[in-house]
Formats: sequence, structure tokens, C-alpha cells
Amino acid sequence: MTISRLIQLSFLPVFLLVFLVLPARCIEITPFAGYRIGGSLEDDLTGVEMDLADAENYGVVVNFDLSPGKQIEFLYSHQETKVQVSPTFIISPDWQIDVDYLHFGGITVYNNHSHFRPFVAGGIGLTRMDPERFDPESKLSLSLAAGGKLFFSENAGLRLEARSYWTFFDNNSAIFCNNSGCRILVEGDAWWQFETNVGLFLHF
Repeated sequence: MTISRLIQLSFLPVFLLVFLVLPARCIEITPFAGYRIGGSLEDDLTGVEMDLADAENYGVVVNFDLSPGKQIEFLYSHQETKVQVSPTFIISPDWQIDVDYLHFGGITVYNNHSHFRPFVAGGIGLTRMDPERFDPESKLSLSLAAGGKLFFSENAGLRLEARSYWTFFDNNSAIFCNNSGCRILVEGDAWWQFETNVGLFLHF
């Protein structure tokens, strides 16, 4: 069983355990929307280099208070995009790909008595890549984020952040398999994407 599969199986029980142990008043929920860039691939048959088209993303962050300024964080972020060989040419209008991140981590928030509170956050979890032409792939990934929370009241406000993701592969590994074999290459051993997000949070 792979590390990615183990993380996928253990993620939900960990979330449920935290939810049951911590009181409901300690929960912060932030639905968000944003814009994601990055992600390079190569066609193993033709040698054509490809990029994922920049596209919108959306998701949700759920936080649980640990102590003043520190929280456990669960993040889900989803992007629907296409594979392209240049900014103006899409290989196929039918070749779409969904990229999801499911991460568990933590966040540290500063200036806890001000209306605007900067933060840094990080997480570990899964990247799931689901192309229409090939079988889906799930890989281990890390993320780092920085941003700020603008409080409208004690329990509500606006969350702004920039977040980078690194997904780990075997060096120059082939992915996206179907009946014809594995066709798409990832150059190097880490695959990078970056997104900026904005969302409204409620703290209970």
C-alpha cells in the first residue's frame, strides 16, 4: 500500500476524531474561491511540453482552535482546467483535468487583538489528478501559505491567502495510464502549483 493511499484512508478518521474531541465553539469554517496557476507535463510519445491552463479554484478550510493564535487546519481545494501546449492553443477541448488538494496541517495567526491578523500556514496530504483521457492519480503533497484575516466582528471576517503546493513523484515518472500504457511525464520529482484565495469565515 502506498503512502498516498495510507494518507487517503486515514484523513477522514483524523478529521472525525478532532471534530468529536474539540467543542463546537472552537470551529472556524471558510468557504473560498481563488485562481490557480502552474503545473507542467510532457507527452512521452511526442515530446510535446504541456502546461495546465490557469483557472479558477474553490474549496473550504475548516479550523479547530488549539490555543490563542494556533489552529489545526483541514483544507480542500478543487480546480477544473485543461491541458495546453501554449497560452492560445488547447490540445483538445475534451481533454479536461480536475486537480484536488486534501490537506491536514496547522496555522499560526499573529496580532490576535487587531482587526487585521496576518498568518502563516502549512499542510500535508494528497493531490488527486483526474484527467478525462486517463486513469486518475493520487500523490503525496505539501503546501505553504501566507495571508491575513480581516475581522468584521469577533466571529466573522475575510480570509486572504497565497498558497503554494508541491506534489511528489518519482524522478521523471510516467503517469496518466490507460489501455495504451502510461503516456504523460512529470519532469523532476516535484510538481508545483500556486493559488490565491479569498473567503468569508465564521468562527463558532
